Amino acid sequence: MKFSIQSFLNRVLIKMKKRDCIICRFFYKLSIIFWVSLFIHCTQPNQEFDNAFVFVTAADMRYYIQDVNSSARHFMGALTAIKQNGAGRFLVSTGDIDPPWKVKAAIDSILGRDYPWYPVMGNHELEDTQYVEFLRNYNKKGESLPNLVRPGPAGSGETTYSFDWEDCHFVVLNQYFNGQSDMGTDGDIVPSLLAWLKEDLAANRKRFIFVFGHEPIFSMPDMDTGRLRHYENSLNKYMENAIAFLRLLNENKVMAYVCGHSHNTSYANFNGLWQIDTGHSRGLEGISPMEYFPEVIAGIQKNLDAGLQLDSAVEKFYSDHPNQKDIQKGLEYMDFSNGLPYAQLSKPQIIKGLSLFFQEMQKSPQAADRLTETFWKKANYSPSTFIKFYVTKARVKAEYYRDDGKGGEYFLRKTLILN
Repeated sequence: MKFSIQSFLNRVLIKMKKRDCIICRFFYKLSIIFWVSLFIHCTQPNQEFDNAFVFVTAADMRYYIQDVNSSARHFMGALTAIKQNGAGRFLVSTGDIDPPWKVKAAIDSILGRDYPWYPVMGNHELEDTQYVEFLRNYNKKGESLPNLVRPGPAGSGETTYSFDWEDCHFVVLNQYFNGQSDMGTDGDIVPSLLAWLKEDLAANRKRFIFVFGHEPIFSMPDMDTGRLRHYENSLNKYMENAIAFLRLLNENKVMAYVCGHSHNTSYANFNGLWQIDTGHSRGLEGISPMEYFPEVIAGIQKNLDAGLQLDSAVEKFYSDHPNQKDIQKGLEYMDFSNGLPYAQLSKPQIIKGLSLFFQEMQKSPQAADRLTETFWKKANYSPSTFIKFYVTKARVKAEYYRDDGKGGEYFLRKTLILN
């Protein structure tokens, strides 16, 4: 006989109702109140954060936004989802936002020209002085952004700064500042930057503090895929400085250190400090079978139609391709790299792999489905992400919105209460 707690309780309630005694009537009424209260609690939405102050983080979109008409499967899709789910008061992008003027144009086109954007210097911005100059001019003389409190130290006055909104204090750090130049190191919290941060935090009177930088203190696995990147070469590569940074944040009761760099979305608590890695918001993190397969097949076939033999047709296609690295990645993801990482493939191995791929696609109708499945599994892309932070007078929560890792729609995947 199947036992049911609900049916058992119902029988008890009925018996209590039938018994004509003061104690039974009291407990019967008390039980009714309990079940009604529980029902209301479970069915009513949580209204604690209805009037919260909200801001958003999204980063590492890089060149996956080339113009405002870029594919919805890239950064434009993330921006559209941010708008649909509520963009809050402003957006912070924790680095790798190159080219930054393209990112700003995309934000303007979806969220409006007056919507505030706070950029953070990432390692890829250092690759072109035009990117750095844009970020310097974007916060010219350290006084162009809304609600600024304090410019950074000399040499990083535009790319390190603090600002306030509501009862929150925000700090943006340029971790590539070496004490003299804002593009002088490979990711570190040098003593002069730490000293500036210490002074800034000491002067703060706001209740909640959020610090932003590009690199994690310690890189963590993606919350969904488990993928781990940059675990030895984030801020922890300069361990003494990283620990001093962590200690300072803890001493000042910073609510969260928000970062990027790894492309993986994660959260971790270090003795009371939340480290929140925003991950990437580029939609599709890399090449996809939907684009790779037809491009490779059509390119090789064109050369065959021109009279070349297969090996020559493949070699010409590869040699003429503007992004050979992506072609090599596709071979690794489809198991046509002979077990080697794409970067280690020689040109003869690449030609052989492309030839095998082309031949298999020609001879088997089922090859596309099988190779697509292998491709997604081996690529192991992390889903594209943006995070909404809600701040009330007493509480802070973070909502993680992610796509499916294949450029699909964004859904709420995780809610994290920070205090």
